[in-house]
Amino acid sequence: PGETKEIVFTLTWDQPICRFGLGAGYYRRYTRFYGNDGLAIQKITMDAMFQYPQWERMIVNWQKPILSDPDLPLSYKGALFNELYYVTAGGSVWVVGKEGEAIEPSHGNDDDTSHNIGKFLYLESQEYLMYNTYDVHFYAGFALIMLWPLLELSLQKDISTSTMEADDRDMHLIFAGTSSKRKVKGAVPHDVGNPGEDPWHQVNSYNVQDVSRWKDLPSKYVLQIYRDYMLTQDKQFLADSWHVCHAAIEKAIAFDT
Repeated sequence: PGETKEIVFTLTWDQPICRFGLGAGYYRRYTRFYGNDGLAIQKITMDAMFQYPQWERMIVNWQKPILSDPDLPLSYKGALFNELYYVTAGGSVWVVGKEGEAIEPSHGNDDDTSHNIGKFLYLESQEYLMYNTYDVHFYAGFALIMLWPLLELSLQKDISTSTMEADDRDMHLIFAGTSSKRKVKGAVPHDVGNPGEDPWHQVNSYNVQDVSRWKDLPSKYVLQIYRDYMLTQDKQFLADSWHVCHAAIEKAIAFDT
């Protein structure tokens, strides 16, 4: 009588393939650690059962310097940590390769590189179903570059690739009632697609306005590339982005002539 007992349980899924609306499938990031045959549920569960105390200690140690600082207001502390929920709860997708491709297995928790970190997507919101909406990533990107810099650089590389591509299909514009090309070469994309189509390959799912004429996107791209380089000192990333920065600046200058 009067005794208490703690019972630990886990709720675990093993769904190795993320499939988008037009059929493209990608292996989720965790398959580097557990394989992609969909039979890893027991190992994932056991890892969670045995390692969760360490995970909790790591979270406490990570947050403690901020939470114990008396000079920081409570509202700031709450916003700083609580709003990070969206990194995982925002319809996020983290994949490492297309379905059918060979996936490089992990050799430990510290073997992440720019070549195996994979690709990352998150929705603008649960109402605006567009991935990596770039005008607002300008603000949200600080969380990624400071906490998960390789993910941020991967996201920016996808934006760079999309900037230099074109999609000449006509897209109906809701506000104007006219149409425009879905993606103009040299124009920074508004987003990299939506779950119902084929992200990364069909960008600019936003069809309210002609986003190729948005004046903030090229400037925000250049500023983000500069910020991300300054925080990582990744010279290869900067070199790979330079020609795209040049194209974005040329696009911005064209608005003034």
